[in-house]
Parts: sequence; C-alpha cells; structure tokens
Amino acid sequence: MKKLSLFVAALFVCAMSFADVLYTLDTTGDLQGTNNSYAENCDVEVGSITWNFTGNAKINPWRIGGKSLEGVDREVYTKTAFPQAVESVVLSLGTISATLNSVKLYYSDNEEFTDAVEVAADAEPAAGTDLTFAPAGGFPVGSYFKFVFNVTVAATSNKFVQFSKVVFNGEAAAVIVEAPVISATEESFVESTQVTITAGEGLTIYYTLDGTTPTNESTRYESAITLTETTTVKAIAYDEAGASSVVASETFTKLTVNTIAEAVAAEANAVVTVEGQVMAVADAGVVLEDATGIIYVYTPNLELTIGQLARINGKISNYGGMNQIANATATVIGRENYEYPTAEVWTGASMEAWILAPERKYVTVEGTLTINGNYYNVAVEGTTNLASIVKPAEDYSALDSKTVVVTGYAMYVTGKSTKYAYIVATSVVEKDELTTGLNDVTVDGKARKVVENGVIYIMRNGVRYNALGGMVE
Repeated sequence: MKKLSLFVAALFVCAMSFADVLYTLDTTGDLQGTNNSYAENCDVEVGSITWNFTGNAKINPWRIGGKSLEGVDREVYTKTAFPQAVESVVLSLGTISATLNSVKLYYSDNEEFTDAVEVAADAEPAAGTDLTFAPAGGFPVGSYFKFVFNVTVAATSNKFVQFSKVVFNGEAAAVIVEAPVISATEESFVESTQVTITAGEGLTIYYTLDGTTPTNESTRYESAITLTETTTVKAIAYDEAGASSVVASETFTKLTVNTIAEAVAAEANAVVTVEGQVMAVADAGVVLEDATGIIYVYTPNLELTIGQLARINGKISNYGGMNQIANATATVIGRENYEYPTAEVWTGASMEAWILAPERKYVTVEGTLTINGNYYNVAVEGTTNLASIVKPAEDYSALDSKTVVVTGYAMYVTGKSTKYAYIVATSVVEKDELTTGLNDVTVDGKARKVVENGVIYIMRNGVRYNALGGMVE
C-alpha cells in the first residue's frame, strides 16, 4: 500500500510538472509601482494584466503591512480578466516581520468581485514558503483574482510581509481569442448614449444588458446600442472554431443634473452633476454659473475656458465655509456669449462686512498686491484683513508690489487672526494702467476716456470700468 501511495504521489508530481507557466508576477527584481505608503494603493501593469497593490511597491520585493494594525486586511487584486483557464496559482512569500494571520485567495467573473469564490491554500503561510491554490476543476477563463492578507502589527514602526512572486499555471491555449472592446459616446450621460462593441476580424460578438454573463446564445451584436438608463454592458467574442474570449464589461451611468443652488445646499461628500457656464478660470479650478447661482469647481487640469458651457460631475466639499465641487470631471457641451454683472465696489468697510456674512458675488477692489509663492494678497485701505486672489492661471508677477484693481468672484473666507477674502479673478490690472490715455482716446488701443450722461468711464479692450476699475455695464 505504501508503494502504491508513493507511485500515485509520483504520478501527481509528474502531472503537475507538465503544467505550463501561463503568467508570472515577480517583484524580486526591479519591478516597481508608484506607491510607497503601506495604507495606499497603486495600479501596476505587468504584461497583459493590471494589478492593484495596497502597500509599498517602491521596494523590492513589494511589501504589505504598516504600523499599529490589528487584524487589518490588505488587498492585492487583478483589474484585468485572465484570458485563459488556470489550474493553479502559486504565491511565494519572502521575509515576514509583521504577524501574518491569514492569506486568502478569491476569484470572480467580474472586477467588483461580487459572488467571489474563496480558495484555500495547501499550507499555512510562513516566511519563505510557497502557497498553492488549486481548486477542483481549476479557475475558469476570464477570472479575476484577489489576495487578501490579514496582518497585525503591534509596533509603532512599519512591519511587513514580502509579496515576492505569483505564478499562474495551466495548459496554454492553442488560440487566445481577443476580448471585445466596449465604448460609448459618453460614459456618463444625461439623456442617452450610444454604445459600440468591436472585436478582431472574423470574430462574432454577443452581449447582454441585464448583468448576466453572455454566451453564444445571447443577443448577437450588429449595430450601436442606445442606452437611456444606467446599464452594465457585457460582451464576449467567438471565433469560427467556437473558442471564446474573456467577458468584457463596462457600466454606463445616467446622471441626474442638479442646479448649482442644489449643489451649494448639498451635504458634504454628496455626488452632484451640474451644468453651467464657465465665468472665471484659476490655476486649479473654475467658477461655474447657471440661472440659480455660482459655485467654485476645485479640480486642476479641467482644461476649460471662459464662455464654455460645461457639465461637471464631482463630490461636494466645504472650504472656507462654502460648498465647492471637488474631484470633478468636465464635459464641454457648448459655448455661449457671456456678460459679467455689475461689480460691487469693495472698500475696507464693505469687505469687512462681507467677511462676516460671505455670499458669492462679483466684486472689484483696489489695493497693493504682494505675491509670495502661491499667495496673491491685496492690502486694502481701511482694513487689516486681506483680499486674496485664488492662485491665477495667468502670470501677474509683473504686478507684484503695485497698486492694482482686482475684479472677480468673491468665493470664500479663510484665516484666524487675519481673514482672507478669496476672489477668483477675471481681471487684475495696475491702477495706473487704467488711467493711461485719459486725454488721448487712441493710445495703442489700451484705454480711452468715454463720457456718457456726464459720467466718465474708462474703456479698455472693449470693457467699461469705473474710477476704481470695476467693470460696469
């Protein structure tokens, strides 16, 4: 009996040895991600698979852990479906200085890991060991994989588990069918969006819209699909021999458009969608206006310009006592002519009154500009508090230490002993420049004097200013 057992074991080893190595993630070399924080994560693309890793991916091998942890889960998972069937997954662990309570592997047919299946390892986790995960029947084509490390670190300094290598074994497919690509005119839409699905030459595409996994019994793709509600589109491709691809999946979301007034009144962290016109641009945001109000959209690199109509989707945050939209995405939906309202002229006293009861409005104020790094502060006569320009997109360095007239949208207040009334500027000009050419109506087009009904205005680039430099209708 003992000889028979040994013979069977030998056959098993031989059988395992014939499995092909389908894919390897090896972090023992110079492969690095962008993240060096144990509590944060980053995406790393290795070959055809994108991994999401929580831990320090800037040190080789990658490290999972942290400090002052009690039974905390750290995840490592694929964001790409595996294109072949897998017989076994082998995880190699390196040095362990944290307490590793458990390592679990889950697989699923979707990247959200709903209805994920847990697979047990063949051994307890320990430093320098290989853990093999091999469910009966293997892992099906199109699987997503997730490792969950449960760690405890009593120390206040970082301890870790080295995530050294993962090897996927199985029988290499003779033909790998390329997965279809799902795209839409708008991934997030208000009324409708058109979805197209493409695949390689000679492949036939089938799809579902109800969240179920498509097969060659599902609806065959012939032409673009119109969606009017939030929908998950799943698609699969088959070649002429009947071999199939992994399932591609994309979700397209119907948005409810809020008014800006609703966004201003929303609770923190609420997700909102607004549409309006861009009225001012700063270095890291824009002022958006609709018929109900104005709001600051605090997100760099939106690449919006004044006059554009934009749809903004983002999360409400509160800064300086006022709601703003942060972490936003922007879609340009048009452009229209625009007019600025009559600016309220701020004196020291009126700026003080606004600081006590701020509301967003269009203002103009005169004072001495001081630029220090990202701070553009304007000392206004009659108050020790400061007007402050939200870091502008334009270069105003030539105006440092000069008397300027700032016109724009007063948006929020910060500061303790000294208060800062922040303005997203539409115009910052030197006061003397506004009066250049008062006695000459054609001074190289910069400025000219206009008298209407006995009132003197200064015209500059087609815009009228009052004596303080405020824009007037």
